[in-house]
Amino acid sequence: MRVDIVAQWVRTVWTEDATGGSAALLLPVAFELPELAPLLTHEVTQQEWHNFAPHSTVHHDRPDQNQVTLHEEEDRVRVNLLVSPIGRPYRPRRPPAIWVKSGEFVRWQINYRYSGLTTDAWIYALDTLNLTCGPTTQDVFLTTPTHTVNELVDLF
Repeated sequence: MRVDIVAQWVRTVWTEDATGGSAALLLPVAFELPELAPLLTHEVTQQEWHNFAPHSTVHHDRPDQNQVTLHEEEDRVRVNLLVSPIGRPYRPRRPPAIWVKSGEFVRWQINYRYSGLTTDAWIYALDTLNLTCGPTTQDVFLTTPTHTVNELVDLF
């Protein structure tokens, strides 16, 4: 039995040199879904060099399996966020995967620091995965999550 999975990635990116860090941490980590579908991945990026204006895309598919693994079992899904292989700091210990039942949702946050490709300046990123399974509403991620996983570390 396939479970309806709706995911939302909110990715916020800023630089070391600008004052974006404090502004970035005040930005939303969830948005209303632009539509509903049995399989939906909604991606929102907020980048400092675009004044943190949200840019949204929709895919009618599961989230990228290189970023999150999903294991379905009856009316629930096991969610495990995968870390970026190039992001710092290295995380030797990570939280376990989370089971999300129909009608629940998980908010999983992780942050990174990257070295710039053309400069020595650091680039910072905050990734938030909101994921639910089963029937849902467009404002589901604007409510309080059933499960919260916090992998935020001091990057400065």
